[in-house]
Amino acid sequence: AKEGFAWLKSKLWTPAGSPLALISFLLIILPLAFLEFKKMIKTNLLYSFFIGLAAIMIGGGLAITLYQLIPTGNLAASILPYPTTWAIAIEAFKQSPLFGVGPANYLSAFNRFRPINFNQYDFWNLRFATGSSYPLQLLTTTGIFGLAAFIWLSIKIIINIIKDIKRSNKISEFRFSLLICLGLLWFLPVNFTLLFSFFVFLAVVSSKEKVFELNLTGKTNWLPIVLILPLLATPIYFGSRAYAAEVYFKKSFDTLAQNLGIQTYNYQIKAIGFNPRRVDFRLAYSQTNLGLANALAARTDLSDQDRTNISQLVQQAVREAKIATTLNPTDARTWENLAQLYRNLINFAQGADQWAIAAYQQAIATDPVNPTLRLNLGGLFYALGNYDAAVRQFETTINLKPDFANGYYNLASAFREQEKYQQAYNAMRTGRAKYPLKP
Repeated sequence: AKEGFAWLKSKLWTPAGSPLALISFLLIILPLAFLEFKKMIKTNLLYSFFIGLAAIMIGGGLAITLYQLIPTGNLAASILPYPTTWAIAIEAFKQSPLFGVGPANYLSAFNRFRPINFNQYDFWNLRFATGSSYPLQLLTTTGIFGLAAFIWLSIKIIINIIKDIKRSNKISEFRFSLLICLGLLWFLPVNFTLLFSFFVFLAVVSSKEKVFELNLTGKTNWLPIVLILPLLATPIYFGSRAYAAEVYFKKSFDTLAQNLGIQTYNYQIKAIGFNPRRVDFRLAYSQTNLGLANALAARTDLSDQDRTNISQLVQQAVREAKIATTLNPTDARTWENLAQLYRNLINFAQGADQWAIAAYQQAIATDPVNPTLRLNLGGLFYALGNYDAAVRQFETTINLKPDFANGYYNLASAFREQEKYQQAYNAMRTGRAKYPLKP
């Protein structure tokens, strides 16, 4: 039972899903609690006492979260730098100005369009699924139409708040929280908690203004209810299936941590059954199949049934990896996963080496400035004895990231195999200069 709650020991765990999401939520509700306390302190002391206590707890939680996040550097690593977000948005706009790359494809856009100077950051090996600004993310994923719609909504909200201030010489607590939501969306990465809070406060403010009131007869109007029920049924059905899939996927990781391979395998099958188009499920399932095949192959006395199971597991691993590439061919992770699978099968399947090379090349096409992909492809060429091709990939690796120590080490090794000892020495010396030995 204790192992099931091990995640509570992490300082970065929050009920909101991430420290940044929690910070966003606390920033939104803190002024709401403070303004409510200020309004009620003269009329209801007991109520204001509890509201004030809540405001203190919210402020304390915000301070603690910021203290745990900022000194460790995790805050900077959790936000894609604004220049990078801007560069990705501009490149995506050039490719598809009207509709963008697709609502769920920011990770693919990050892989394809991020500038090479991103490799200079300490977190260069991370991949970001969200931008640092929601409007720029909308421009990337939904094009000019999505950005224009959000700008129009932002202007309407600001105009509404200005009217409220002119009318009463103050701003209501709900409008103030809505304004904070809007500001956070413009200047912080979007997350589910922030977006959900934004629409909740937007709905509250709109209901107070009767923006959505529709009455065609002067009596109870059933038309909106009749129209909205079918619209709600579809997201409820698919949302419940998606939620069930996530539950099973989480259980698969819990059993994996306990080395229960068969249970992990079964839970991932159930997750895919509920949500077959989720790429992450397919990637995990392919790796699970390969892991089970390796575990069976490690046995000393293999039966005919074991050999059959190994063959079936390997086929399923490759099948799932291929399905992942068809679900999202612009996601470099899918091609990288397929390449790694083929690489593991080089000694067992004829042609696996060429398939691995082709998959790595496709991964590089979808993530062109990633030095790790070049390093891995170079390592494959090195293992196959093609040292000329390996040298080209390792040289590209260090051109993409000049302080990548592994690139210099592998380049020196490839030069050594070619008996180019001076070039090998120079590569090693440069690598040592980038990373001198500590006393």
